[in-house]
Amino acid sequence: MRTDKRIKKLISIFLIAISITSCKLDNTGRPIDNQKINKEVYLEGKNLKGLNIGQIREMLAKYSKETDIEPKNATFDKVKWKIEPEKKGRRLNIDKTIELILQSHEGEKIEPIVEEVKPEITSDRISQNIVEIGSFSTEILDDQESRVSNIEIASEYINDVKVMPGEEFSFNKVLGKRTREKGYEKAPIIVKGKKGPKKAYGVGGGIC
Repeated sequence: MRTDKRIKKLISIFLIAISITSCKLDNTGRPIDNQKINKEVYLEGKNLKGLNIGQIREMLAKYSKETDIEPKNATFDKVKWKIEPEKKGRRLNIDKTIELILQSHEGEKIEPIVEEVKPEITSDRISQNIVEIGSFSTEILDDQESRVSNIEIASEYINDVKVMPGEEFSFNKVLGKRTREKGYEKAPIIVKGKKGPKKAYGVGGGIC
């Protein structure tokens, strides 16, 4: 029994070897274009019997124009200041599909091999390159209600302001005139007097 099984195994290996060697390859290791398909194999409902590899390759190249989608890299939108995520693509692998055709059995129906293509630049990669290059904080010594309210209003104007490389940030330009209509209240300010700086009160005080 063991001998019979061994003989059957050797025969199957021998048959596989014959089927592999029967496929003629060129110098690059690809099947020769003028080699014909001598069995009924169906690709997308089309019987490939009688067609040669070159014809099948042309057919798949036309089919790839409908299936292939180029991947889209993630980008950083400098206007919206946000990352536009990447999109995966797909590509028909012509060589692998031809290999599958050659290895298929009589009457077999096969599907083209379409592979996922990943973009080179992802959202994660961009996120890793966005780093904090500096920060600063200061303590509020005079925390009376009117001054804190003024700071909160001013902060709303400044929050999320983008300063691009080489660009100048103007505090007064961003905030504009501090008026009661904008919600500012009277709070301590420093004014220049004859005897030097002195404390006074003014609308929008304390925000500097």
